[in-house]
Amino acid sequence: MNKIIKKVYPAVDYGPEDWDMRYDRNIGWITRDEQEILCEAIIGIAGTGGMGGGVGATAARNGMNIKLGDNGCYDVTNMHRQYGARRATVGNNKALETAKEIRRITDDTQIVVYPQGIIPLTVDDFLNGPEGKCTVVCNEIEFLQIADRINLGKRAQELGIPYFDCNCPGLAVNLHWFPPDGPGMEDILKISYERASILQDECNRGSRAAREEITKLMFAGLVPERVEYKDGDWESLQQRIIEKGTVSIIGSDPFFAASVLMNRILLYLLENSGVKRDYVKLRPAPAYIHIDTAKLLVKVVNERSAA
Repeated sequence: MNKIIKKVYPAVDYGPEDWDMRYDRNIGWITRDEQEILCEAIIGIAGTGGMGGGVGATAARNGMNIKLGDNGCYDVTNMHRQYGARRATVGNNKALETAKEIRRITDDTQIVVYPQGIIPLTVDDFLNGPEGKCTVVCNEIEFLQIADRINLGKRAQELGIPYFDCNCPGLAVNLHWFPPDGPGMEDILKISYERASILQDECNRGSRAAREEITKLMFAGLVPERVEYKDGDWESLQQRIIEKGTVSIIGSDPFFAASVLMNRILLYLLENSGVKRDYVKLRPAPAYIHIDTAKLLVKVVNERSAA
């Protein structure tokens, strides 16, 4: 199939009085002019699982326009953490159901949905289609779909769009930021897009060896902090991915990670608003931040080599 499938939910304008009431509780921590910046932003969310769905809902609540992409369908194992996963939505496309859930919150932001996922066919339209160019992207593509993750990052940087990559092992969060002029996903994962495409195809055909190689690359590049609360946690986490092709995730952690990610997106969008704030700015990947709520640990790593 070479036709892009998407669904567009246009924004409804309720007028200036409603606008003032809608965002009244944001004003104080941010200014009215800054709220307008948020309302003009388009957040691209590639992958609408635990974190992606949470980011989408929070973005809509804060007035941001959204693009969602995911070709997966809900199953029962998703219900403990994914925003649109309910008994009634098992078997349905994740991106479409996430959009419906977000629409229950409000209809005053635009949502564009890509149920084919963010793949070579759809990636450019997702990033810079007729509904608008993404202001920033969340690269939350499925863990083992390494080629699609790399391609999204590559095209975003070529189009001048910054993106974030966030994951949540255990009760922790790892967050990387990729500006257009910095190292890309190929640099961080230390694999070419061409080789990643081969591995992804082999993985999709059930290759254990491909899952093992992708897991090693992903952990070394994007999950750099060992998270372990009892003996064997770290090894069993990786072994499960290699053996089953699925990741063990504590149900509460993606919601926390989505909040961390959304706060950093908000700070990024407002960093040139003219308002001076006291906060720690992110350094480009391979630098990252690591937060572990179990160990009450916050770690900012600025000097990891990309070579």
